[in-house]
Amino acid sequence: MKYLALVLVACSTPKPAAQPAASVRPVNHCAAVADRLLAIYGELRHKAPEPAMATAYHEVVVERCTQDEWPVAAQDCIVAPNADVDACTGKLTPEQRASFAEAAQAKLNAAGTAATH
Repeated sequence: MKYLALVLVACSTPKPAAQPAASVRPVNHCAAVADRLLAIYGELRHKAPEPAMATAYHEVVVERCTQDEWPVAAQDCIVAPNADVDACTGKLTPEQRASFAEAAQAKLNAAGTAATH
């Protein structure tokens, strides 16, 4: 009888309420994306960009990738070996591409101006 009482008590003890699932942000490989895009640029031009321009470009890629929440599929695509950058950036929304283009133009213009003075 004692055992039956223990089993009943154990079974009737309320279980703690399930915790709501935390909102999960997508994986952020934005720094790796920026590194890879700079490497691709260097491969295409057969030289690395000027340091001020490389820094500005890296910053704007990380900034826009993070703030605009580029999809993991686009990030993974870009960092993959032999990435087709056009296909990868096709995974971004038109708004994400426009936001990046605008920010990149402004930041690179500022870096270019600063480098010439």
